[in-house]
Amino acid sequence: RVSSRLKEAHYSKMIRRQAAAKEKQDAAKAAEAAAGASSINTRRSSTSSTSKSPLYSYVIILSILTCAKILLASSTTSLYRSTDFDVHRNWLALTRHVPLKRWYYDDVDGTTVHTLDYPPLFAYFEYMLSSNPITDLMIANNVVDERCFALLGDDDNAPSDACVMFQRMTVIISDIVLYVAAWFAAKSVIIGAKSSEETMGGVGMGMRVLVTASLIVCNPGLLVLDHVHFQYNGMLLGLLLLSIGCIARKADRSASKGSNWRSEIQWDLLGAFFYAVLLGMKHLYLLLGPLYFVYLLRRYCFVRTNDCSKGEPSFSFERFLALAVVTGSTLVLPYLPILLSTDLSDRTGQLLQIFRRLFPFQRGLCHDYWAANIWAIYLFANKFFRFVLGRLGSILPESL
Repeated sequence: RVSSRLKEAHYSKMIRRQAAAKEKQDAAKAAEAAAGASSINTRRSSTSSTSKSPLYSYVIILSILTCAKILLASSTTSLYRSTDFDVHRNWLALTRHVPLKRWYYDDVDGTTVHTLDYPPLFAYFEYMLSSNPITDLMIANNVVDERCFALLGDDDNAPSDACVMFQRMTVIISDIVLYVAAWFAAKSVIIGAKSSEETMGGVGMGMRVLVTASLIVCNPGLLVLDHVHFQYNGMLLGLLLLSIGCIARKADRSASKGSNWRSEIQWDLLGAFFYAVLLGMKHLYLLLGPLYFVYLLRRYCFVRTNDCSKGEPSFSFERFLALAVVTGSTLVLPYLPILLSTDLSDRTGQLLQIFRRLFPFQRGLCHDYWAANIWAIYLFANKFFRFVLGRLGSILPESL
């Protein structure tokens, strides 16, 4: 009996030990699971914060760049003033004081050569700068002088420092279009490329977008051309980047399995719309027209009825019509206010006058022929030597 009791006590101790060991194992597993969950949450939070950091860094870069532009504008008010500055100052005065139907006729009684020779959308942009409550308030409080918006001849059009600063600040503000468009286009193109992090040396997508957008907005040539010389090329480049970004975003979505007809229409037509707006701002971008026409005709107007079909895509008249309506209406609508303000008998002459200003074949398409001649000689020499050296490459020794 004693031995049996001892055995029972021994077994009960073993069972209690096993139960305690099992409880310890369960507690260790629970602690391990909790630690894993917390690490996952930590990684998620760090990933989310990291994903926000490129945009935050981009804002910091833009802030520094804007401060540099303001410093550059304030330091060059009386040091340098290009003829393009006089051109845009005259357009401010023109759109503020001259009736709409006379915008493309007026030359300040023949005393200026800085006549309006940009499409109507850019003229409306100048009108927005010259005729708004903020500008009126600045004039009333002598922040900028009334002479800045006066119709002056070329022999007496020297602006004040306040006028120069006002115009340069309009360029800085208009660069907001470039800042937004650069980020959007960089993100659209990089997402559409679908390149993995390993192919880019482990650099994340956010960092690639940041570097690409920053290189665009910090372009030194654009900085000199707009903020030292004087033009609005940053805003125009932004419109072009918006168009490219929309088309790139559509290409990415059409390649994915989840794409649908509505998303394709949205991005393709938005790309065509922004390009048409760009043409309405500056007609020199008409040179890109054939590229847009061929690309959108092939990518948008030719579709397959079945995604799995291996045959040639068929032409969609509905899509072609939608594309024509979007681009055509965007190009034509800006001309309507000018035509409606003109007498019915003079509307044909108004259109011809606008065409003569946009394409001055009688005067010459270039203001200064020395610049055009230098570029023509350079391009010819470049083509010539590339052709000659390409032909001689197989004849000349490898050491040359």
